[in-house]
Amino acid sequence: MCQQLFWWHSKHADHYWVHCVPTNITPVYKKGKKEDPGNYRPVSLTSVPGKIIEQLVLEVISKHIEDKEVIGSGQHGFTKVVSGVPQGSVLGPVLFNTFVGDTDSGIERTLSKFADDTKLCGAVDMLEERDAIQRDPDRLERWACANPMKFNQAKCKVLHLGHGNPRHKYRLGGEWLESSPAEKDLGVPVDEKLDMSRQCALAAQKANHILGCIRRSVASR
Repeated sequence: MCQQLFWWHSKHADHYWVHCVPTNITPVYKKGKKEDPGNYRPVSLTSVPGKIIEQLVLEVISKHIEDKEVIGSGQHGFTKVVSGVPQGSVLGPVLFNTFVGDTDSGIERTLSKFADDTKLCGAVDMLEERDAIQRDPDRLERWACANPMKFNQAKCKVLHLGHGNPRHKYRLGGEWLESSPAEKDLGVPVDEKLDMSRQCALAAQKANHILGCIRRSVASR
């Protein structure tokens, strides 16, 4: 259970009426170990009247966010498309974007966000540059501590790109982050050589699987 918030503004009074009503959150398994709560996606089972009211509130909030440029250019998810964390909620995505909007404050390197996924990128030639990159995860950890949030360190990896990369180690909080030869970025496999052959092979395999299903369906008739 969680609390869903509703606002009601009176035209004849300078105050807002706030009412909290309970809503159900259903965990949907994604991947990994099923005993790990972090491997489940929360889906909000919001009622239809609740979604209608949230949509009305969303229009006002979205206009304010756009006019005041609340969400920075580093955030590329949950901006125009309404889907989200938790899924099923209308207000959830835009409120989440607003909450994490200042995570890139003071960051020295390039920080890119897509919804709740965050990437930190930087070039390293000298030891001083490694220290500069390390300061950014330290800032993110301080932000998380100040805003009762938590990074899933088990899913935080370091991907070293380029020939002759010194492969420095970095930490988040008090733990060292593991290096990975390849990671998925928005569903697309990316390796340290930026080789797209694996992605092409997976796409071809998926296409062949679909064609096989169509062929069997036509043959059965």
